Amino acid sequence: MNTEKINRRMQELTDSGEMAAGTLMISQNHTCIFQGKWGYMNQEKMIPVQYDTIFRIMSMTKVLTAAGVMKLYEEHKIGLDDEVVKYIPEYGNMMVCQPDGTEVKAIRELTIRDLLTHSSGIGMSMESDRKLDELSNVEDQIKDRVLRWSSVPLDFQPGTKTGYSPKASFDILAYIIEFVSGMSFEQYMKKFVFMPLEMTDTCFHLNNMQEERLMQLYKTVDGKYINVTGSELDVNRFAKIGSHYTCGSGGAYSTVMDYHKFTEMLCNEGCYNGMQILKPETVRAMYTEMAYEHPIEIPGLEWGLGVRVRKDPDKAGSHAYRGTYGWSGAFGTHMFVSPEQRLAVTFMMNRENIGGADSYIIDELEALICE
Repeated sequence: MNTEKINRRMQELTDSGEMAAGTLMISQNHTCIFQGKWGYMNQEKMIPVQYDTIFRIMSMTKVLTAAGVMKLYEEHKIGLDDEVVKYIPEYGNMMVCQPDGTEVKAIRELTIRDLLTHSSGIGMSMESDRKLDELSNVEDQIKDRVLRWSSVPLDFQPGTKTGYSPKASFDILAYIIEFVSGMSFEQYMKKFVFMPLEMTDTCFHLNNMQEERLMQLYKTVDGKYINVTGSELDVNRFAKIGSHYTCGSGGAYSTVMDYHKFTEMLCNEGCYNGMQILKPETVRAMYTEMAYEHPIEIPGLEWGLGVRVRKDPDKAGSHAYRGTYGWSGAFGTHMFVSPEQRLAVTFMMNRENIGGADSYIIDELEALICE
């Protein structure tokens, strides 16, 4: 790994108008071997980004939610193959939408494993995603929205395919956490994940002081930054309006320093500062336990429990090490762990039109780190 090349390329991306700001932390064998920050969190006021700058982590929230679910799993409070109907009766006898628009009954009930591995069939097409949005109100609490969503047909028979559920699956899991724990999802995550890891700036609703450290959201057009903070493109706008809703699929905020504690904990088989947050076998299950079947669309990649696993990077056209797992956020955030290399990486940026897990910046970064 050539850290000078990483630093130089990240600076080039900010200078060229492709990345307003970014922060990066890399650890190997539980030692930080590189950290860097580039650009301005506020371009208009020329405020430099810092390691405690807060970012919208979007779908990187899913990995946190998965850890919350796995905490209940290792305490024998839920099972991976438990049927969702056990916790939410409204999800019994689901219907499946056929290619011709007709509906048939699901061949079996949804399971927690289905939700974690994006193999449930729920909310995995543009049409069903639109229906989920139509059934969502800004004043919803998790339970309200999740119960309403049960009326939307599945896009395929559960467990027969994998896709990607951007909203529904992990919000359903967040409600299951509430149901089983007797706590709000936000309270549960704070008590059992954030506080033990000393993630003091990771949350679902920002206070006034945290708002001041929030990265401005930009999109780029012809090499120029356009500030879209507070617009309909900005998830933070909806977090303020829908103050009762805590989104398990993409609603968390964090800093590179905070989230890297979580990434390192996974890399260290669940241990942080001598404290066992998750059992080693629980962490291993996250990247070795898969869906029931895997006719996956991208060769070489598989869904683990809340993370994407690079089973065969060559087939996947990936630069990452074999067995690397992690996930990304729609605005460019990214995390990954290589168990074999004992490598933990956390990257933060916020650009509206970057493409999430398909971001070329993430691809370049992985190539530089894993060369």
